[in-house]
Amino acid sequence: MNKDFVCPKCGSSDLMYNKTKDFYICEDCDNRFKPEGRPEHLKIFLSYGHDRFVSEALIIKEDLEERGHEIWFDLEKIIEGRDWEKYIEDGLRWCDKVLLLMTPYSVRRRDFDDPESTDGYCLNEIAKALEKNKLIIPVLLVEVEDGAPTSICRIQYMDMRDAIPINENEDKYITYFDRLVRAIEHNDIDFEGGQIRLKRYLKPLKFESEIGEHISRFSGREWLIDEINRWLVGEASSSVFWLVGEPGIGKTAVSSYLSHNHGRLIAYHFCVYGHEDKSNPQRAILSIAYYIAQHISEYDEKLQDLEIEKEILKKPQTIFDNIIVQPLKDIKLPRKNFFILIDALDEATKDDGTNHIAEFIRDQWSRTPSWLKLMITSRPEPNLMTTLSDLNPRVLNAKSEDNFKDLRNFLDYELKKRNLEADATVTEKMISKSEGLFLYLEKIMEEIDAERLSLDDVDKFPQGLSSIYLKFFKRQFNDIAYRKSISPALEIVLASREPLKLKDIASILNWSDYELFTLKNSLSSFIKLKFEEDEDSKNENPHDKWKHNKIQLFHKSLADWLTNPEIAYNFFISRVDAHRKLANFLLEEINLYKDNETVEEVKWSFSELLYQLRMAGMWEELISCLENPDIFNHIPPTAYGLNSYGFGSDIVKPKIDIRRDSDPLEPNSILNIPLKNRSDIGFAIADVFATQTRNLIHKRNTFAKPWPRTASRLWKSDPEGFINYRDTFYFSAKMAAKTAEFAIVAFDGTANSHEKLEKFMEKNSGLSSWLHYLMHFGRDETGLSGALEDIIAYDGYKTWEKLHDLFSKTKKNNSFR
Repeated sequence: MNKDFVCPKCGSSDLMYNKTKDFYICEDCDNRFKPEGRPEHLKIFLSYGHDRFVSEALIIKEDLEERGHEIWFDLEKIIEGRDWEKYIEDGLRWCDKVLLLMTPYSVRRRDFDDPESTDGYCLNEIAKALEKNKLIIPVLLVEVEDGAPTSICRIQYMDMRDAIPINENEDKYITYFDRLVRAIEHNDIDFEGGQIRLKRYLKPLKFESEIGEHISRFSGREWLIDEINRWLVGEASSSVFWLVGEPGIGKTAVSSYLSHNHGRLIAYHFCVYGHEDKSNPQRAILSIAYYIAQHISEYDEKLQDLEIEKEILKKPQTIFDNIIVQPLKDIKLPRKNFFILIDALDEATKDDGTNHIAEFIRDQWSRTPSWLKLMITSRPEPNLMTTLSDLNPRVLNAKSEDNFKDLRNFLDYELKKRNLEADATVTEKMISKSEGLFLYLEKIMEEIDAERLSLDDVDKFPQGLSSIYLKFFKRQFNDIAYRKSISPALEIVLASREPLKLKDIASILNWSDYELFTLKNSLSSFIKLKFEEDEDSKNENPHDKWKHNKIQLFHKSLADWLTNPEIAYNFFISRVDAHRKLANFLLEEINLYKDNETVEEVKWSFSELLYQLRMAGMWEELISCLENPDIFNHIPPTAYGLNSYGFGSDIVKPKIDIRRDSDPLEPNSILNIPLKNRSDIGFAIADVFATQTRNLIHKRNTFAKPWPRTASRLWKSDPEGFINYRDTFYFSAKMAAKTAEFAIVAFDGTANSHEKLEKFMEKNSGLSSWLHYLMHFGRDETGLSGALEDIIAYDGYKTWEKLHDLFSKTKKNNSFR
């Protein structure tokens, strides 16, 4: 192999060539890439500030052009009398990627204390790029005091400050430019620096698509922004601003605007209905910590000093204290207040009615420093109103004059954009039919664009959002077509925990490409499709890449409408039936593959199985799956402890990211079972977990005989064997704790329940002794430093102590006999 030909990601020359598929595989980093001759011709939009760094922008532009790329550069595009906004829009539609040169001027955000200040124009360009889902590559030319715009600060930036000015630092610039080329031509934006370490462990969540969806269409709400600003600077005001409004009124649009434009917003989190990660309090805390670190350098330094790899394994309350509260209290008091935003809090509510993020806000937020405030948005859900009853929500009233004024301005803008004219009578009728909801007007304008509605027949417009949905579905589908070609796919979309690819839905339903294409086109107005290139899609035929789009409903209000028989009528979809159908499919799929050593093809089926069985109320089947080692051993085990230590280790690399798989079977999930069955099911699950724990302890004893107290030797000589050995400890500790948790929830105080608890304790109480042993000797056994005994075994042992106390109290009570 020619040593000059190297992997574009890591620079290694150890490459293998796959002749059949015509790509190289790097033996060092597993990167796959096509043979490179001349670099692919790319169209690049160069976003920069018209400041003293224009000369740097010109040099970068010319050097990229020398490599054959075409650059959109505004100095060359200005034409007297032409629509500048349209040129920006056209440029971003034309380009493949956006290169953002960050300086204080280019990414400045309006200071709301200074009425003369304005947003940097690059913010507008970034907003439009996010809307169009363009890859943004940020490059830092000079220090930006407040950091990158919060909407994109998750994206790693290239720090080129050492090479500025370029004409005085040409040698450094050449090195940086080569690295920039790799980023542009190979999408490799994992730039070096402390940012990588935090990103690796904190895993900031992506919200660019949520923001991009709303930010470019945002308008009005000045009165609300002013109110938020008064709350932010007010010393006596509440530390939490809770904005409540009906679905479709524009809460997420406000959040998107603030996330992108407000200079004092330093972190945000968008809860997304059905998205496990974005509804998980632990993931939210870690993601928010990363965003804060991108804006407050002293806090970033505090995090770099922590053993982050250990901290992320702890309970959410401990993580919040160690990663958020304590580091922020130790930094110098900022000159101004900042705030964090959590949008759509109601979408984090689980099917059992619990909302762990809301509970976390209620119980923990008061411990943060006074200069850091919190804004949340939500629907007025009863459970949420109860959880946060100590707060005074600010209701975004759909019938208020401020809201109607914003609706009129929005409608006027949309009509002018289309060169449509409507007198005041027509627009007022449209406002009235909207019932105060922006979402209604957006859908109506789409119907007008498609010529299915006309301003001449405004009296025929549907009344309210539900009527829009009903009118669309009635027009689009008859009953037979709907039940055959649409509702089966909608059932999967509603039942699945996360968005699936179109091709996965076709596989589940055994549909042809034609049937899948019909679904996509028929529902185009009410679904969102998102393409993210992965290994599966990278080598796909270009004509088939559309099947790799992930599908989800465009708004949660549509899911609410579809699952409400009183308003959806013949288009109603039963959630329980949907979960049952998907659960039965998964069982069939798994039974076909469970004896196959390669389970990659059904990895999703295993990860989804317990959740679907639980939601379908198929408890007997669920317990049977837990008892079956052929199934249980393939269920993503991270919730139960496997690979729960050593994430990111340089010596042994875990197979799974421990924060991605949330527990599909939490003990509280059995609280929705009717009381007469709850105890039986709860103790049955606890017994299964106890059996699995004993199996692991036996495995550890068998494995440990040849390796008495020599974990460090095993680590060095057989890393893979060490992983298996280590996992038996962590897995068994987690499973032992889960056993006690289920037993506690299963006990309901009846005589039958007491009898079951007594039998359970006779059989399984020795598991607490195992946890007690690990608390004291786990470090010697595993050769690791503290994670087992400090976190997993200790917490599990405390849970068993609670169970022992419960058992002792019930034994003394003779009324059960």
